[in-house]
Amino acid sequence: MESDTFVDSRITSGVAESGVFRISPLRFAVLMTGIFGSGWLYAMGLAALVALVASFAFDYRIFIVAMMFLLLLVPMMLMMLYYRYGLKGECYVNVVPHRIRAEEGRVRVFVAPFPPAADEENENENAPESDRCVDAEWKVVDYDPRWLGPYTVGSDYVVFPFLPPREGFLYIPSEAFENDEEFASMVKRIARAAGDNSKKSE
Repeated sequence: MESDTFVDSRITSGVAESGVFRISPLRFAVLMTGIFGSGWLYAMGLAALVALVASFAFDYRIFIVAMMFLLLLVPMMLMMLYYRYGLKGECYVNVVPHRIRAEEGRVRVFVAPFPPAADEENENENAPESDRCVDAEWKVVDYDPRWLGPYTVGSDYVVFPFLPPREGFLYIPSEAFENDEEFASMVKRIARAAGDNSKKSE
């Protein structure tokens, strides 16, 4: 399973809502690298191919040295991508427990409250009930569907990237819904609201 999911989705005439889910760290890293680091990956692949050809033509040690440089560059690239994109709200919202609701003219993301630290939890036990309720509220983030670009389809998920100048993506797994029909309905609602921007990317 590539995400932690608690299915409680619902589809009504005006609203489509997923269950609570979050993407796994591995899939998040793969998607983020594919969306924002594809140019780097192509450049590294081309460099490896050139080094391989040169090793056959001249000296095999050329390929070994090239691979050493690439193995040094890949972790640096991942670190740069994480700090450049992964910490943005449109990205990291995918890795915390949340649910997505598609409404007329907007996409709402409900982010689950973070569990309090041990010392904060002890303090909250003595706090008034009203204060504890505020701590437990979900954070709501609204997105205009027109900010979303062409969606891509994975094995069991769909990804809507944000258009510039915003940087991020919305990951929607099929397992966050009771059935495939609800999943398809959510995707269609968001794509329809986004208009021509969200025509399926093959």
